[in-house]
Parts: sequence; structure tokens; C-alpha cells
Amino acid sequence: MNRSSIYHSAQVKVEKRFSKGGSILGSYTWAKLISDTDTLTNWLEASGGPNAQNFNHINLERSLAYYDVAHRLVVSYVVDLPFGKGQQLLSGLTGLPGKIVSGWSITGSSTFRLVIRCRCPPL
Repeated sequence: MNRSSIYHSAQVKVEKRFSKGGSILGSYTWAKLISDTDTLTNWLEASGGPNAQNFNHINLERSLAYYDVAHRLVVSYVVDLPFGKGQQLLSGLTGLPGKIVSGWSITGSSTFRLVIRCRCPPL
């Protein structure tokens, strides 16, 4: 049984580094996943998913995949904390205490997705 899927996407990445340390990164993906295979594994999905209309002609099931994510935005950041060697706070510490408080940062990442599902009944 031949199964196939097609994935197309456009991707944009923007990055900004700050002079005092830290950076922000934004990535956006606009995508479309077309498949005829998600009806074969519907029993694995929590929601059940649709059944194939004719298992002898799976190519007729070609449609927007059930797990398609049309829009995805990921924002990541790094903020260097302002203390330790060469920073505004506690820059005078030397030796082991200076090494312990230097070089710390806060990082994070957020993902936003827009999933559009249209399950129209057959005609």
C-alpha cells in the first residue's frame, strides 16, 4: 500500500542582539501538510480521527492532514543578569565569589500555534 504526504512551508527568522547582553529570536512558519496517511492511524489518536472511506484506494483520502499546523510562531529570549565581573552590580568581587555570581542569565521560549481544522461531512 503506497502512502504519501506533501509538506510546504515558508519560514522567517528575526534575531536581535542587545549591546548590554542578551538577545531575542523570533521564528515564524506558515505551512501546509497534505496527506493520505492520517486515516490509517486514527485508532492511535486520542480524538479518534476520521476513518478511511475505501482502504483499497487510499490515494482518494488525500486531504489536509489532521495534524496540520498552519501557523507557528516561536519567540525565544536570553537576558544577561547585571551582576558579576564587568557588570553594574557586584563587579568588584574576585576569586571564587566573583566566579559564582558572574555569567548568569534568564532564558525562555514561547510557542504559539494556530490550527485550523475543517471536517466537513461528505456530500
